[in-house]
Amino acid sequence: MLKISRLTVENMETGCVTDNPQPRVSYCLESDRQNVTLKKAVISIGDWKKETDCQIAVPYEGSRLQPFTKYAVRVEAEDDAGERAWASTEFETGRMDTIWSGRWITDGEYRFKEAKISPKTMTFRTRFSCEKEIASARLYVTALGIYELLLNGEKVGQDYFAPGFTSYRNQLQYQTYDVTDMLNDRNELLAVVGGGWAVGSFTYKRRNRVYAKRQALLGELRILYTDGTGETIGTNEEWEVTEEGNYKETEFYNGEVYDATVDLEKVSWKKQASNR
Repeated sequence: MLKISRLTVENMETGCVTDNPQPRVSYCLESDRQNVTLKKAVISIGDWKKETDCQIAVPYEGSRLQPFTKYAVRVEAEDDAGERAWASTEFETGRMDTIWSGRWITDGEYRFKEAKISPKTMTFRTRFSCEKEIASARLYVTALGIYELLLNGEKVGQDYFAPGFTSYRNQLQYQTYDVTDMLNDRNELLAVVGGGWAVGSFTYKRRNRVYAKRQALLGELRILYTDGTGETIGTNEEWEVTEEGNYKETEFYNGEVYDATVDLEKVSWKKQASNR
């Protein structure tokens, strides 16, 4: 019997979110017979179909993909004996060059000049309400520095050291998180941003501020309600920021210092996170 044992989009079996306008499909075949060869396969994404005998990184070649959209993928394969198998998955497009509605925010008053140390950790906060039934919610985030998100007290995603090392002047990665099941009627979103590679102590010389003078955060939460309406909550001047949060040190070389006694309701928050 022929079967498709693995089907991926951009090398991911599930949870793929991509900005690639031509996402690549790969699949593995198994059979209980020997010396089986693939006769043909048909890959379908939406209205686009392609017949091929290739199994690795077959690019999508259909009409332009739309941002923030789910697409179904189906592969139907036939071997040289006429046995057939099929499998399906889905992927989601990301921003696809969509302009951010959120703005870069930071603590514009924060300065540090000491060499070979990392900056104080910045904690950003916003509170918002969801007054309708939620169909889906995606959180798109990046930072100068490394960030961790807490939504209603729970860690968002499984990433550490996001958005990852890159050449910050030329490319900046962002992450997409499905937070549909994490939202309540009343919500609090915290973003903790350490210096990381962009601002913190880095290289064998322990240089800091290699790419930026201080941390900054950029993000937006896109909510789709069951009635078809939507809402976008982006980083802006209404967010609050403090350097007095639980994370006292977030440093690659010296490690992390977390003060569990800090009550975020009692620390000094700045009413607006400057976008300077």
